[in-house]
Amino acid sequence: SQGAELEELPSPDGKFVDVEFPPIGISISRSASEDDHLRETFGKRNGRVLWKRGCEVAQQLFDRVHPTDFMQGLVGDCWLLSGIAAIAEFPARIRRLFRETELSPTGRYHISIFDQTTGCWSWIPVDDYIPYVLKGGQRFPLGVQPYGDELWLLLLEKACAKWFGGYANIHRGMGLDTLMVLTECEQCRAFTQCADGTFVAKQVRMLRARDRRSEERRVGKECRSRW
Repeated sequence: SQGAELEELPSPDGKFVDVEFPPIGISISRSASEDDHLRETFGKRNGRVLWKRGCEVAQQLFDRVHPTDFMQGLVGDCWLLSGIAAIAEFPARIRRLFRETELSPTGRYHISIFDQTTGCWSWIPVDDYIPYVLKGGQRFPLGVQPYGDELWLLLLEKACAKWFGGYANIHRGMGLDTLMVLTECEQCRAFTQCADGTFVAKQVRMLRARDRRSEERRVGKECRSRW
């Protein structure tokens, strides 16, 4: 929109600013107009968003990597966070997603995303500007809420938001999407329960790398086990 195009970036501080995914409202609410709830969640909050540098909100990139280190924020990306929690059972895999091993003095980070269409990993550059909103008189991250003073969770969520085109585009999804972009799993298997209690397995993969809605599902071998 014209208002988003005229929105100003934060005052220059000599550090890296990602012009491809700038710290302005369009990076939050792009595509939000297609859904009333998204407009309520993202569009109306843009005017109250404060973008904070990572060094303002965290003292380290990694402290410990653990599945219980965070909870969901206003962004409806429980699908993403549950997948990250599963991967965090293996901390080394989370750390390998980052080129940097400690806080960057330039505010520039590189996060690795798996492109299903090419079968290759891509380094996605992001700045460390994190959107914060006012809630109960205090500022909280718009998205994931880390329990500690680590930055990796906020950056990983931001990189996924950039990959899919905005924070609004990571609102809603399924956990398999996370595994398809944060591991080298080119396709996953989803199980659907039938009326008779049996399960049908389907192979799932993305047809377009940055579009989670471009999934192809192929019926695989039927599983006769019951819960």
